[in-house]
Amino acid sequence: MLFKASVVISFLTSLILVMGCGESTEEMQSRSAAELKTALEQLPYEIKFVTPPEKPGYPDGPGVVYGRVRSGDGEEGRFWFSMGPSPEQLPGRGLGSKSPTGPYGDFYVKVAPVRKISGRSLEQFRRVVASFEDAGCKVAIKDHCPI
Repeated sequence: MLFKASVVISFLTSLILVMGCGESTEEMQSRSAAELKTALEQLPYEIKFVTPPEKPGYPDGPGVVYGRVRSGDGEEGRFWFSMGPSPEQLPGRGLGSKSPTGPYGDFYVKVAPVRKISGRSLEQFRRVVASFEDAGCKVAIKDHCPI
């Protein structure tokens, strides 16, 4: 019985350490957003972070990262991230997904071309989305996204 209690206490202590020792949701979102910006800046795309639009249904707050991206072939797009815990669903059209949930939260990401594209440009934007998803996973689950 003593062994089971020590295992439970050890597990709970580890969980508290992993979750940030009592960080508030806003603090975790803010830290995740800062880590995400650093990860995105390492990608081979031209990225500019901007203030999210003030429109109904658009999330704002410490876990939201919004900006513009220029793909390798020069196509421009907008991107949104909503970092967890408890990330807000993103509005509008675009390519993107919801991440797997990890010990550091989860996220939604969406990337939308500024103009209608097809063919090679669409494939390039799919690569941008995959790179953005992977950057988000490195923040949320501290690893590459599972396939």
